[in-house]
Amino acid sequence: MREKDGHTMASLAKTAGISPGYLNDLEKGRRDPGPQVTKKIAKALNVPASAIEKYRRAPIALGEGRAA
Repeated sequence: MREKDGHTMASLAKTAGISPGYLNDLEKGRRDPGPQVTKKIAKALNVPASAIEKYRRAPIALGEGRAA
């Protein structure tokens, strides 16, 4: 999802106002984003929050090579 929008991990983290390390943890499924972070990521990707929320209990398919 992130790459389709043309974002690197660093650029998405900056646009969403979160740290690249935190975003990396989300993509790898090591952390679970709360509602506010979900909204920030969705806004940065120009998608509805519901598109992100379906991944809240599993790794977020934002990085390369990840199935949505």
